[in-house]
Amino acid sequence: MKKAGKEALVSELKEKFEKANLGILVHNNGLNVKQVTVLRKKLRGVDSEMKVVKNTLASKASEGTRFEKISEHLQGPVAVTFCYKDPVAPAKVIVDFAEENPALVLKGGIWNQKVISIEELKALSKVPPREVLLARMLGALKAPIGRTVNVLNGVMVKLVNVLKAIEEKKK
Repeated sequence: MKKAGKEALVSELKEKFEKANLGILVHNNGLNVKQVTVLRKKLRGVDSEMKVVKNTLASKASEGTRFEKISEHLQGPVAVTFCYKDPVAPAKVIVDFAEENPALVLKGGIWNQKVISIEELKALSKVPPREVLLARMLGALKAPIGRTVNVLNGVMVKLVNVLKAIEEKKK
């Protein structure tokens, strides 16, 4: 590759490193083209992308970004997954795919300027999606109001029952 091509690739990678909020490193040796295509399609479905990069170019591109901390993990054949939105969905895609295809080996990653281990990546993949978490939070916020309404309603029902009992007693 010519120097101009390398410089363009480094600037493209630097832009991806700056834009992404989660990066996952994997060894993808042993995967065939069909498997890599399937993985990339799944990642595109969750607003992420996987790029196979030369370690020296990735290391150079990560300089000055929050991904600079992972340059020590850039050894051997590495593919980087860039996540731009919800970090849980791509982590789940990668972890599930790695369980189905042992040729894909997790190396770790970086999330919010913190290097994460394989165990932390697996834990992240177990977190429910953002929509589920928001629904749970809304339910938790709504529950006390609902209980208050039920308590107040119960007082009214008891009052009506007492008044009916008094009415029947007087008949």
